[in-house]
Amino acid sequence: MHPLPSLLAAVLGFPLLGISCGDSPPPAPPTVQGLGQEDRDPRARRMFTTLSGRAEREPQDVEAWLDLGMALEANGYVEKACQVYAYAVRLTGAHAKLWYRLAQASMESDRSEEALSAFRRARAADGKYAPIAWRHGFLLLKLGRLAEAEQEFRRALELETREAPAWVGLARVQLQLGEPAAAIASLETLLEHFPYDSYGKHLLSAAYRDAGRMADVRRQLESGKGSRAFVLPPPWSDSWNNELRRYQIGFKHRLRMAQNALRQRRNDVALPIFEELHAEHEDSVNVTVGLASAYINGQRTADALALLEQARAVRPNEVELLISLAQVCLVTGELERGLFRVEDALQIHPQGQKAQALRTSLQQGLALERRR
Repeated sequence: MHPLPSLLAAVLGFPLLGISCGDSPPPAPPTVQGLGQEDRDPRARRMFTTLSGRAEREPQDVEAWLDLGMALEANGYVEKACQVYAYAVRLTGAHAKLWYRLAQASMESDRSEEALSAFRRARAADGKYAPIAWRHGFLLLKLGRLAEAEQEFRRALELETREAPAWVGLARVQLQLGEPAAAIASLETLLEHFPYDSYGKHLLSAAYRDAGRMADVRRQLESGKGSRAFVLPPPWSDSWNNELRRYQIGFKHRLRMAQNALRQRRNDVALPIFEELHAEHEDSVNVTVGLASAYINGQRTADALALLEQARAVRPNEVELLISLAQVCLVTGELERGLFRVEDALQIHPQGQKAQALRTSLQQGLALERRR
């Protein structure tokens, strides 16, 4: 398959409209044989075989390559998706959805400049799809390019005034610019449209604090509309992104979905996915560690310990299992047992920072116990 940086550089160097010039020959398609066959889920492997075969048989069919790229992206193979999208956009210049997908896959691959260029191409191909603007805005915000980010969020709101992510993005820019009054106005407008938006309420509390309006902060907390805890932004969707769902059947996607739910403290979502994955892939360390974390969040520490000890018996030299066991022991107060496990981990990987920090915590806990 073509090296990704050189292929993307070639793609993003073309004019906005019309990739091929005159009688130039079409670009050579990337190799698709074996794409996605490393997935643990046989259903995903069959899907990749079907879509790869179609793209190979019809190398000039843009939609065939779009389907293959979306299947790869939806299941976590974003580098390969980038390669497929990069080839497809060379077949046709003005295809907004392809540029949009290339932008998001590039962003997932930490290729910010390529993503910015692809977002601009997507907007040139379709200037009326608001999510292009606000997703572009969030990337610019992440890069600290506040003026450009504000422009994109306002562009999205000109297209659709009820775009919640655009109001949130605009408010975040305003807060970073030290304009809490403007942020309050943006967030109050957001909450008029979406009164149950917990992230919007969280940001509004922050804006009130920045503006010195502590009475409003207290009023929000007393009414249950504010939050002292940090609230993660929601995974905003849009109609083009929702099309990825029909491809989301692979192991990597399901694991990532469970891990994201765990990070968002949505144990009711994470636990059943991890349990299902563990029944299918008992040998996966990531699944075992994730399921143990979900058990701990659900106050099922005995189940977490039993699960990890069972896995350790099969794979005694797996550092992540040993560290997870030590973390559970720290939670349950079995500090000596936890220290044994973390020392085992450090014998295997002496430079492991996570294990070193955990050993320090366990040693401090034991020292406190002995002084009592």
